[in-house]
Amino acid sequence: ITMPYLISTINRPELAAGQRIFSDYSGGIITSVLAGLQGIVLNGDMNPLHNLQGRPLVDAFSGLLMLVGFVAALFRWREPRFMLPTIMFIFVLPTAVIVPDSPNFSQFGGILPSLVLLFGVGVYSIFRLQIFRDAVFRRMATVAVIILILFNGLWTWQDLFVWRVDEDVMSLFNGELGQIAHHLD
Repeated sequence: ITMPYLISTINRPELAAGQRIFSDYSGGIITSVLAGLQGIVLNGDMNPLHNLQGRPLVDAFSGLLMLVGFVAALFRWREPRFMLPTIMFIFVLPTAVIVPDSPNFSQFGGILPSLVLLFGVGVYSIFRLQIFRDAVFRRMATVAVIILILFNGLWTWQDLFVWRVDEDVMSLFNGELGQIAHHLD
């Protein structure tokens, strides 16, 4: 796990963690970390090149399930299937949240697999509760997770059509040229 980091630090010391931590942050490291963590569920990256503008990475309910998964994985730390995603999350989290102009979703690529695994662990942990041993409650919970996934899909679909006609997005992606090409086509 550490060898690629050490080799890349030797090759490019300006990208090393120490250099990033002690570099100039607009509001300080604590502010950067808090803004990065809030970017997961509360407010998103405002740069339209990185994400749907201003939208958080996941909705609040999915974030709650990820938090449940993180806590459940900490309680089951002796089992590798629970501890490995947690270790991965803890070690990759600083690369996502300790960045200038946080939240910066271009830096969240490394943390996405951990978040998805923690979401799955959270759903698994909730389904293992005593109340979900009954088939009716288990079906209701399954339908609720499916509705959550559909809600996120529809939310993203709607945002894509509103987002693409925003003036900032149009100028960044040369949208006027695309509209002219579409008209000529």
